[in-house]
Amino acid sequence: YKGSKGWNVNHLSGLPEVRLRMIDSFRQEGGFQNLAKYLIARIQTPIFPSLELLHQILNAIADGVPSRGGNTVSSGNREMDDDAIAVAQAAMRYIASFNDESMRRLHTEMLNIVR
Repeated sequence: YKGSKGWNVNHLSGLPEVRLRMIDSFRQEGGFQNLAKYLIARIQTPIFPSLELLHQILNAIADGVPSRGGNTVSSGNREMDDDAIAVAQAAMRYIASFNDESMRRLHTEMLNIVR
């Protein structure tokens, strides 16, 4: 939940299966593709999500993509890859939209969070 001091997800640390099911449900409903469109539409606006939130989103996508021991790629895996690419491209477009002055104002720490 989001309290007065920000998002509180500490209680979810012991529920990785629930988190993965939520990520998968979000993906199956087209959530990540819609999120990528949402992010792109808000580049260079004050309502673009913070880099810290963007980091959390990218971590969720990475957690939802299974590691592949072999070279087998199913259609579900392809969709997960496409979702990850779409959101990552939106993040890269956001960062690329900065001019030199705004890039200097960003803390290196914040860019490392997204990287």
